[in-house]
Amino acid sequence: MALELAKMLYLTGKALYIDDAILIEVEGSVEAIADFIGWCHTGPKGCIIESFKIKEIDPVFNNKFEIVHGVLSSKSFAESMLN
Repeated sequence: MALELAKMLYLTGKALYIDDAILIEVEGSVEAIADFIGWCHTGPKGCIIESFKIKEIDPVFNNKFEIVHGVLSSKSFAESMLN
């Protein structure tokens, strides 16, 4: 669902699992991001959102939105950010 919505809203970025959480980075218009965030508060049918945080970061200028498959540990994710 996130992939389809991001494409419909012309957002770029990625979504990936880290430990037991989901990290989503999106870039696009302010309005489109607001719509996407609104959807993220409830997620797809059957999804349970226990907590939700938003952090603004510098753009990385992705050219598409993608789902990164697999689960990363927070340690391996932090290490990948340093390289």
